[in-house]
Parts: sequence; C-alpha cells; structure tokens
Amino acid sequence: MGPAVRFRLIRAADLDLPISKRSTSLMEVDGVKIVVGQKLALQLNEGEQLCGAAYNAGHSFGSLIVAGNTKVAVNVRSHYFRKHDLVATVRQVSPAVAPQDGVVEVFLQKAEDVTAELLGFVVRCEGGDQAKDPSAVPTPPELTFPRKRPPQSPSFTPRPA
Repeated sequence: MGPAVRFRLIRAADLDLPISKRSTSLMEVDGVKIVVGQKLALQLNEGEQLCGAAYNAGHSFGSLIVAGNTKVAVNVRSHYFRKHDLVATVRQVSPAVAPQDGVVEVFLQKAEDVTAELLGFVVRCEGGDQAKDPSAVPTPPELTFPRKRPPQSPSFTPRPA
C-alpha cells in the first residue's frame, strides 16, 4: 500500500482580500475577486500540491496561472459568465503544482476582460497519519452543510370573497 493521500481546502475567505458574498437558494459562499497584476501567494507544506481551484463561473473569465515548481494554466471561461450571481465550479489543476520555496502563486493570465472570483483551492497532501502507521484505519471524510436557517412559515393572505 502506498502513502496515504489527504486533501485540504484553502478557503478564499481566509485570504487577506475583500470578500464578496454570493448566494443561491441552496448555499451562500464567500469569494474574493482578483484582477490582472494581482498575485496570490499560497503557503503549502512539505509534500503538498495545489490540485484544484474553486471559483464562481458567473463572475470569472480568462485563465488562472498556478506557478510553483511548474506552471499550469487553468481555463475559467464558461458560458455562465455575467449571467448568474453564483455558479460554483471546481477545476482540476493538472498536473498538480508543488510549491517552490513553500509558495504557490496564483494569478490571472494577462488579457483583455479577464477577472476571477475565487472560492478556494484544493490541496493534495501526501503522507499523513496512515503513512506513519499503515495498519491505522483511515478516517472517512465528513460531509458538512452550511449553517441552518430557521424555518420560515409561508405567508398567506386570504382573498376577500
């Protein structure tokens, strides 16, 4: 059995940038907008690689560049651009990008009309608890949901007869 693989999420709301709140009838998320010339520096640990980017396709257009020990372009163009408030999308960064000097940079490819509203990043972690003890039972992933909203009763006004 090879080394265990875990994944962790870097939420865009945890970055030191202004947050934009977006919602649908099912969820509410915090995103951050980046523009051409702006670079995000993501700190990764030993054995980690950036392998996915989550973004709002309704407010993203262009290509994200993910740069570390290699450089990969991630196309964030879609037909949803400027049509919806929130179209949460995740794209694979392939091949995954390992950090250079502990950092992976994310920025937009310079072009006209590019913008990106990022929701977060998926990081692949090699090793972990199971690598130290191959007989350890892996912990199953947990599914989490947004905070519960109080139930609302429908309003009803009878029509006069």
